[in-house]
Amino acid sequence: MPFLILETPTPLDTKYIWTKETKKGAYDYVDDKKLIIDKQEHLVYKILGGTILAFALVMSLITWSFKIHHLVTICVSAPFFIYGFTAPQKLYVYNREQGLITFPSYFYKPDITMPFPKSSVTWFGNGGTSGAMRIELYVSKENAPGGALLLTHHYIHEASEEWSFIVWYMDKNRPLPPGDAFDAYREADFERRKAEGFPPPLFKSQIPTPETTPKQQKEREKYWKDRDYFGKSESVWF
Repeated sequence: MPFLILETPTPLDTKYIWTKETKKGAYDYVDDKKLIIDKQEHLVYKILGGTILAFALVMSLITWSFKIHHLVTICVSAPFFIYGFTAPQKLYVYNREQGLITFPSYFYKPDITMPFPKSSVTWFGNGGTSGAMRIELYVSKENAPGGALLLTHHYIHEASEEWSFIVWYMDKNRPLPPGDAFDAYREADFERRKAEGFPPPLFKSQIPTPETTPKQQKEREKYWKDRDYFGKSESVWF
């Protein structure tokens, strides 16, 4: 995938931030410096392993016999159930301030942190039940096998918007992306870029990335304009 803002992403609104009250939200933390998402992998293994383990035990009690397939089922599901309680926290961190991305590795392996421009992002598409193409984004080290599914607040069919959001957010020389979750930080972010002399964007864009107010836009355009850093990708998905 090119490091390019392709289109306007879905706004990151406060409804996407997890709170104790709502128990909902993709993000655990959001500000102008970093975004944090807890993969909550341990919950999947607790539920999956626990369900299969409980089923095997219940069936053996109902039939009053402990057959070989019950033993096999327990042996297979028990490690997953145990992993659910011992799994380390798996985090996605989009560190805008330092230009780093962190994504989870497998099982007990530590999370991987690397410079965002050095990451390799690819896409995988398959047909969904409705016949529509499902496109998922995967991130990995350059020229390294495997990887992790990229997570944001976008749905599975919004891969282009999702990638645009990530690239836009990770470009600390541009204004913050759309969304009221960033509104409290926009003024401070503008003043930071102003103090730094409004350095040019790190990544190009196919769309304008405007400032919050016309006054701010006019001030920033003394240093650079969107059209000066316009990029175009002829082929993103093929």
